[in-house]
Formats: sequence, structure tokens, C-alpha cells
Amino acid sequence: MEIVATTNELGFDASQFVVNGCTINPAIGAGTLPNKTLSEMTMGPGDERVSISGMTPATIPDGLLYTCAVHIGGAVAPGTSMLTNTASAADPAGNPVAVTGSPGHVVVTLCTGDCDGNGTVTIGEVTKCINLFLGQPLCNVTIPASSCPAADSNGDGTVSIGEVTHCVNRFLGGC
Repeated sequence: MEIVATTNELGFDASQFVVNGCTINPAIGAGTLPNKTLSEMTMGPGDERVSISGMTPATIPDGLLYTCAVHIGGAVAPGTSMLTNTASAADPAGNPVAVTGSPGHVVVTLCTGDCDGNGTVTIGEVTKCINLFLGQPLCNVTIPASSCPAADSNGDGTVSIGEVTHCVNRFLGGC
């Protein structure tokens, strides 16, 4: 099915989180073959609308569409919080296309390498930290179980050898 525009309504607990802006995947943004743009609108507390569209009828390829920064409130306890995702899409003629949005989650942790926010680092999470250092993406849309943004303790988008060391130390000594 060819899709040229999509919209996602993201729902979250507004008492804990705020979306601080979304950016389009550069591979589908301005100057690319799809040549799409992103628009974002706060619909109300805990309700953010993110749309991808463009002036050309070029289809949006499978894969990552955009990323959003999320501000976590200071009183939010470590753990996992769910996000809802209601999706809609249009074909090249502008007709609605039946699509579904996959729900997501935000993991809050105070411990480098604690990928699931449960307060501990397992040997499996150490392996994820190492794989991220070796080049796997922090947020892997193809294999979400391999994702672990908590391995990037300084938030620079990559996992350094120092962050792998922190992950190993948390495994050995606890969080």
C-alpha cells in the first residue's frame, strides 16, 4: 500500500511527561525523494499530534518516520510508562488508508544500562550496551527489544566505551 501522508496522535501522562519537539527522519525530509515535512501540534495535556506530509505524491518508505524528545518530570519514579498511538494515513489520491499505530513506552531509570527501568542491570543489558557501542541504534525500530537508550548516559546519541564500563559496573555492583 502506498502512503504519502501519516498522522499519529500520541497519548501520555501529562503529569509525568512533556513532548519537547519532534524531528523528521532526514532520509525522508526536505531534499530527499519523499521530500516530506513534519508538523507537530499539542492537542491538549498528554495529547500530541505528529504529521508527516509533503507537496509531492512520493510515497513514504517503511522505517523510522520521526523521533520526539520527551521531558521527564523531576518526581517521576523509575519504571515504564505506556504511550498510546492512534494513527491515520492517506494514499496518493488523498484517500484514507486503514492503518494502526503501535503503542510505545517511556523507560525512566537512574542507572546506566538499565534498559527496562527495573532498577538492575542484567548480563543481557550489558550485551545490549556493548552492541550499541559497536554501532547498533539506540532505538531500533526493526528490533525494539535490542533498544536501550539508557546506555547513553550523557545523551549524545552514541554509546562510548566509558558508558559500556558504567553498564558493566552497574551489573557487577548494582544501581
